[in-house]
This record gives sequence, C-alpha cells and structure tokens, in this order.
Amino acid sequence: MVESLEAVGHTVRVAEFWKDVHAALRGLRSGRVGSCSTGARAWKARLAAMRAFAVISTTGLTYTGNAPPPCACRSRKAAPRRCWSAGISHPAGREFKSASELATWEHFPSIVKPVSQHCSVGVTRDAVVHDVESLRQRIAYVNETIKEAALVEQFIAGREINVGVWGNGRPRVLPLREIDFSRIETPCTNW
Repeated sequence: MVESLEAVGHTVRVAEFWKDVHAALRGLRSGRVGSCSTGARAWKARLAAMRAFAVISTTGLTYTGNAPPPCACRSRKAAPRRCWSAGISHPAGREFKSASELATWEHFPSIVKPVSQHCSVGVTRDAVVHDVESLRQRIAYVNETIKEAALVEQFIAGREINVGVWGNGRPRVLPLREIDFSRIETPCTNW
C-alpha cells in the first residue's frame, strides 16, 4: 500500500499502534488532508481499528473505511439481521451466548459461526450441522474455543457474491466478486 501511494506522488507516514492511537498520530496536524487505513484482520486488531477510527475521526483527518458506528456494526454478524427484519428475505437465524440457550431448532442444515469474527474465522466443515445435538456441540465449541457468541443460521446452498460500495453521497458499486463453490456438488452434505 505504501509503495503504491508513493508511486503516484503521495507522502506516506506509517503509524503503527497496538494500544495508544494518540501517540501514533502525534505530529499530524488537525485539519490537514490525509488518509488513514488499517490492515486489521484478527478480531483483536479489528477492535483496535474501531478504536483507532473513533480517535482519528476527532482529529479532522480523513480516512478510508467506515465511520466508527458502521465499523462496529459490521463486526457483529447478527446486527444486520435486525435491519433485514424490515422486509428483506433472509435465512432463519439466532445468536447463542451459550449452548444451554438452545431449546428447539428446526432449520437444518444450519451453519454455526462466531458472531463477530472476520470472514470465515471459525468456519470449517464442522460448522455445518444437521441435527440438534451437533448444533449444541458446535455452539459450545464457538463459545468455549473462540470465546464469543455463536450465530446460527439456516444453511443456504447457492452462489455467494461480495458487493463492495465506494464513495459518499452517490456511492458506486464496485465489480462483484463471487466465491466459487462449484467443486462441491452438494454443499449441504459435503461439508
């Protein structure tokens, strides 16, 4: 990223931080046009990135990525479900903080994933379950191993397409990206 920005004439200052965002930004003047980005991928790093964006947004500097509220929302996979309840069709789902919360569930096959991990962290073949006992075990696995709530959703076989949106005011849809599952004949049973 640094090399690409410098290649087109930008001056780049890398400010690494783990805890003290203010110290990392020291020396940058408020009101100066700039751009800040994080390369956060691990969940603890993403939490740090949200804190960083909150601090950066108070400096007057511009930065890439979402403002703190949407950044926080996207890290909770269950949060968009509340928005979808306004009439957008979506698979059945529920968040479980403990396997003991599971009384009944009728939507099989189901996929069980950590509620706030990036992409497919914690999603393996064992994440797709076909019965209540397997579901209970997988919820417990997510709770105990990944140390967070589990999001359980009805597993929907089909195309997965990622859509990026760029810009403010009149946003522009970026080229679509598809995750290709074509080598899996029956995703519901091969997982």
